[in-house]
Amino acid sequence: VVGRRVDAAILVRTRRNDPRVALLEGADIPFVTHGRTQSQRPHAFIDGDGEQGFRDATRMLVEMGHRQIAHIAAPRDLMFSRLRRKGWISAMKGAALSAALETSVDSPTEAEGYAAAKRLITATPHPTALLCATDTIAVGALSAVKEAGLRPGVDMTIVGHDGLAIGAFSDPPLTTMQIGASDVGQRLAALLLERMRGADPRDLQVVLPVRQVLRSTHGPPPKLPAKRR
Repeated sequence: VVGRRVDAAILVRTRRNDPRVALLEGADIPFVTHGRTQSQRPHAFIDGDGEQGFRDATRMLVEMGHRQIAHIAAPRDLMFSRLRRKGWISAMKGAALSAALETSVDSPTEAEGYAAAKRLITATPHPTALLCATDTIAVGALSAVKEAGLRPGVDMTIVGHDGLAIGAFSDPPLTTMQIGASDVGQRLAALLLERMRGADPRDLQVVLPVRQVLRSTHGPPPKLPAKRR
């Protein structure tokens, strides 16, 4: 970047105050991000509506009878973590439920998800559902739940986000959510080309809907008869 060997850039896994954004803005290099930031200057981006996705997932669990819905957050400096957590809190408050059952991880990995789930499983009050910021966190949580002798989707609900293949082939298959578009990469490239042609970044900001992917790790809380959605 400093030597002007870069004509344009696509940034992923954005942070709330992302130094890469400030660097590219300062160097006047066109860029687009996969994810939003809290930059004071508008920039081009594509992002999934994780906030609404987590709001919808939490409301679904509330409708099924859950009241103790815990959240495992990704590192707080990641923008998607803030938005997904905001959606969970909004839905919990909307249902007049406490949003006290939460923990966060230092890195969104299976190992961190496993450790976080172990902390929550022994918490008081005992959660009946774990809403995880990412699928990798959720897969780790799945292992902790099974190790504790609990049945995912029966004794403990687990929900992730990202729609990764690892969740589709977990045991049991992970209930999750994902951006409802399969061509995000192409869209990012198209936005970047528009930005390189001088388009106003305020006209290149896209928030895509997130859809629920209902598999086998969600269900009503224990001892509460209800139909799985």
